[in-house]
Amino acid sequence: MSNLINDRAVGTTDSADDSKLFRLPPVAIFWDGYALTDLPQWDAETRYATERSIAALESIPIYTGIVDRDAGLADAAAVVGALVQAAGTKTGLPDVAGLPPRSPVEEYFRVRAANLTPVQAALQAAIVIERGLRDLRSVPLSGNDLTWELASMRQAIIDVFGDQQEAGHEPVRPTTEATGAAPAAPAQDDFVMRKARETWLARWIIGHHVHALLNVCATAAVNAAIDALRAGDSAQAVADLHRATTYARGIPAARAHAAAMPSDFYCAVVRPTMMPTLVAVPLSGSMHIGYRAYRKALQTLTKVLPDPVVDLAPREPDLAFAREALFEADIVEAERHVSLAESAVGDARSLVQSQTVPENAVASLRKMRHIRAARYQPFIRFADDLAAQHLTQDEDSADS
Repeated sequence: MSNLINDRAVGTTDSADDSKLFRLPPVAIFWDGYALTDLPQWDAETRYATERSIAALESIPIYTGIVDRDAGLADAAAVVGALVQAAGTKTGLPDVAGLPPRSPVEEYFRVRAANLTPVQAALQAAIVIERGLRDLRSVPLSGNDLTWELASMRQAIIDVFGDQQEAGHEPVRPTTEATGAAPAAPAQDDFVMRKARETWLARWIIGHHVHALLNVCATAAVNAAIDALRAGDSAQAVADLHRATTYARGIPAARAHAAAMPSDFYCAVVRPTMMPTLVAVPLSGSMHIGYRAYRKALQTLTKVLPDPVVDLAPREPDLAFAREALFEADIVEAERHVSLAESAVGDARSLVQSQTVPENAVASLRKMRHIRAARYQPFIRFADDLAAQHLTQDEDSADS
């Protein structure tokens, strides 16, 4: 583990003090992509905090200026913080010491997996979302990315806490008055620059925790759709696929959130922390066990529902187009990864590529995009036929 990452002070989320964002967050413990069934019957305080969190995440003004946006993010962070406190009185998270990392990526990004109860899963999700919202106040994220990251955060709260509005409780809208001040104009001095560097290091982990949360929620939603299809419940499968698509669109936004720092800082400071001797082996996304589970669930979906779109749509259009939307979002996620990598590292090779291979990081990611598009060609109306014609089934395994 890199000294730059591992030896820094660990922050908490039990305070609204945004200075804690300059410290790396605690280890995040997620469940393994299984469906969280039998959600608990929350008490009135937690239901109220859940209502307010769902409403706040939906009502953040994104396109009316930085002051309005910051006020909305501050409100949302405050109400999700109240949700963390309410859920935290019901349970605690497992001891990290008893949860060894399953891969070098989990160790580096401060992530673990455990057999969490629904209450524990809800608490961890709220913690990650609160911290992500506080960091988003200073993230130069595009409007579309912010829209989808917030939408996926909202969906996660609904999925792990339950939609209290649907349960018959009156929705409670958060106050429109900001609970935090708009960001001040940065002063040009060494102190501010040092704080910016610390923020970028913390953001690298905070954004990846949000990414990991969305990944595990997406896996659970796809697996739920698969179970519904096997049970012959198309309507439920459609609903689950819509949930999965929300997460699939949020995943590249969370990745952009994590990487929202100057490219020269990423290349000079962050990227070297993912290479020996600072870590045991060069890090790669393929080491991310949770991500592999998500990819496996998507591949299983193509086998459980193998009908081409031209055959399925006349019989069950809602199901055909819900599956199509998920696969389109998955292709776009790959495309976004290509553009993000190019802006960060240019023509450099990935950390796991030798200097003799004929590809760089961007070319490798672009090939993964084409493989993914070829796999989904039968299931999408406006498909990438060229990729499907030139890629074989043997190559198809490279994106697993």
